[in-house]
Amino acid sequence: MWYALRCALFLLLLTPVNQVNAADTAADIAKVHLTGVPLIFDNVPLTDALGRIGISIDGGGFVLFGVEVIAEDGQEPRISARIPAGSTLSDALTQVVQAVPDYTFTAIAPHLVNVLPRESVSDPNDLLDLQIPRFELRNVSPSNFLSNPARFIPELKAALSRGKHPGCEIGPGLSDKAPGITLSLGNSTLREAMNRVSAATISSAERNEGSAFGWVYQRERFPSATHPAEVWRVHGVWQAPKPKEPI
Repeated sequence: MWYALRCALFLLLLTPVNQVNAADTAADIAKVHLTGVPLIFDNVPLTDALGRIGISIDGGGFVLFGVEVIAEDGQEPRISARIPAGSTLSDALTQVVQAVPDYTFTAIAPHLVNVLPRESVSDPNDLLDLQIPRFELRNVSPSNFLSNPARFIPELKAALSRGKHPGCEIGPGLSDKAPGITLSLGNSTLREAMNRVSAATISSAERNEGSAFGWVYQRERFPSATHPAEVWRVHGVWQAPKPKEPI
């Protein structure tokens, strides 16, 4: 028995303290409710619909999204749906992916959900599954990173340069009100890196230190000079309400 306890303690010490249990997080979004106002979407772009859901959490809550979306001629999928007032977040997202059945969603952390094409789940060549042996940011503007991760990840820059158009470049002078991100990861995927940066901005925003950001990776099914193969952008911005001034 003592040996078993020692082994259990050893395994506990090896578990990262910031690791989020996926089952617990999935259960959490089944408990989060939307406000008492129904959401009606009529041929609305997918990322716009998700943004509406993200700011419609009851009790002043919020959720941000990390979205991988496939565009055709620059147009992302559109949805039509009516989400009843007071729906759970899980039910609301289920209705969204029923409207675009080629997509699915995964709860990543409190206040952060990934939405992605089903084909990406089983595609080892999906760009967001790119392996990054080591990932480091030092006081980097989070919106700069989320809008152009290739500037900070050599492996991504190399992958994009192999016959692919990297999309728009964001100038180094762009900044935001969120604190600079300092982050170090061992072996990880690009998707994990994007999520970790978003999660870091959420933690900062909850302490009233700047804004929280989600992200979008849009890949074009038919790349052209007009519609680049890859586009990255910030999706959703949340700030903690300012405390009321005493009367």
